[in-house]
Amino acid sequence: MLLTKRPSLLKILRLVVALLVPVLIILILSFLYSFQRSADAVSNRIDSMFAYQMEQVDTSFDQINGYLTDTLLTNRYMDEIRRAEPEDIGYYQAARNMSSEVGMLQNFINSGYTFFFYTPRLNLSFRSSGASEGYLTDYKVVNLIQGKIDAGEYDYNDTRWRYYDVDGTGYMAQVLQSDGMYFCCWIRAERIFSFFDEIIQSPDGFYTVIDEHGDPVNYADRVEELNIRLSAASTTCDSHGYDCSYVLLPHMAVGVLAVDRQVLDMGDAGFYLLLVVVIFLIVLSFCLYIIYYFRRYIQEPLEFFQGHVNSYLQERKFSKRYGFAELNEVENAFSALEAQVRDLKIDVYEEKIRRTRTELEYLQNQIKPHFFVNCFSILYGMAERRQYDRIQEFCLVLSDYVRYLLAGSFHKVPLAREIHQIEEFLTIQNIRFHAENVMTQDVDEDLLDCLIPPVTLLTFVENTVKHNKFKRENLSVTVSAEEVAVDGGSRLRMKVADNGIGLSTEALADSREMLERIRTAVLEGGEDPENNGEHIGFANVYRRILLLYGDEASMDIMSEAEIGTVVTMTIPIERETPPPELNG
Repeated sequence: MLLTKRPSLLKILRLVVALLVPVLIILILSFLYSFQRSADAVSNRIDSMFAYQMEQVDTSFDQINGYLTDTLLTNRYMDEIRRAEPEDIGYYQAARNMSSEVGMLQNFINSGYTFFFYTPRLNLSFRSSGASEGYLTDYKVVNLIQGKIDAGEYDYNDTRWRYYDVDGTGYMAQVLQSDGMYFCCWIRAERIFSFFDEIIQSPDGFYTVIDEHGDPVNYADRVEELNIRLSAASTTCDSHGYDCSYVLLPHMAVGVLAVDRQVLDMGDAGFYLLLVVVIFLIVLSFCLYIIYYFRRYIQEPLEFFQGHVNSYLQERKFSKRYGFAELNEVENAFSALEAQVRDLKIDVYEEKIRRTRTELEYLQNQIKPHFFVNCFSILYGMAERRQYDRIQEFCLVLSDYVRYLLAGSFHKVPLAREIHQIEEFLTIQNIRFHAENVMTQDVDEDLLDCLIPPVTLLTFVENTVKHNKFKRENLSVTVSAEEVAVDGGSRLRMKVADNGIGLSTEALADSREMLERIRTAVLEGGEDPENNGEHIGFANVYRRILLLYGDEASMDIMSEAEIGTVVTMTIPIERETPPPELNG
């Protein structure tokens, strides 16, 4: 047997699996990371809404305090009541006028507030009830507050609002006094904290007021069950799947705790999942194409040839036994031809495997998980800011860029297409790093239809951005192309120049030595230089053009520290062939 049938295909399958498994793992990890980021973002939005609403409540209490204080000290009706004696009756008119004034004010502040004025010296009191309060409820609250005033339980230097429970109903109340006059205000806690109906997302969520001793006034069993520990700096919950937020504001003597199950915006998660599936299917399709190509154009022809050779070997045994000398000479000549064909077949086979491996390595080097994770974060940030037009534009640029990266590395594209992809790549990088990288084009229009391997110039631009980001504020890249005469023929000379940090003298010498070693390995069958993880894309580009164009391709690099780098590449000129015209 000249050829075993399966091991080569098994090697390809192993290579495909070795490529797919890391890609799949990276994509799954990227999705899980994005999923968690999405959940955290939803939780942060809820926390922000809670903090904002509580600040509004605190501002409202501060405004009421200001109104109560200003009324006690400067209102002319209060001044009349302050100067009145018990035997006078004029202060009743002042009290009615004050009550009317407070009633009109309620419509501008909040109709849920109840105002109560009390002067023990004159045995005078009046109130302006809130819209949601009944007479009986008002009576109970008035009795509670009057009892505390008469008992001297208030510290009037403390202007924070306090929480009171009246027959199972919670109230936030404030009492201020001046010269024996007491001006009070209260509102139902469920009314002032009604915004929690929109913030709490799940049926298991709840909020509770935390008293001055740090104890919850309701839902105490749930707080204990979830093992929630309160702190002004951070609030923790030991039960998995719950978020809790605690706020203690300057104008409140009590704090407010909000607890809810963690939720996720499935719209964001669905978008990330779809993107992961699409990328995986693209990589899977490419791998299946490699298997098909190997089976159809390499293995099947060799198996066909092997079958004919085996048939001949059987015939040769018969001819040796019963044939003539002339046939033996023909047999010996064919045996020599067979050995040459075998050697040639092995060389061709190894060359095709080498080209396929180079293509796979090139694709593998283009898949940058951190690049896509960064792009996911950018898209998520745009979605948070509802920048849907920018999301569409960014997705189109990104999808076109990925599609171009995954194009067959031995399928040539026009130079104009490559330059367009460089512009799109710089657009993506400018969005990622908030930079202003620019590209200058110096290419004659007559050369834009010249064919080159894809991602050739783009690789050098990627290298420039990678090694100069955060080191050059305004990175500039110049792409040029010209037609030059070489050995009596025409060549396409392309350059990529930048104003980056450049290479040291030692690094430049190493790069040029690497180019020479690659040229020797590809064109003269020498040993391939070991890859130490640096300049992978740079080396792959040179190896590709040598495999495609042979000795007619060349590459050189010039660089000077802190000035920039120039990469020059020369290949034969090829142009797109126009489609044939149809007659008739």
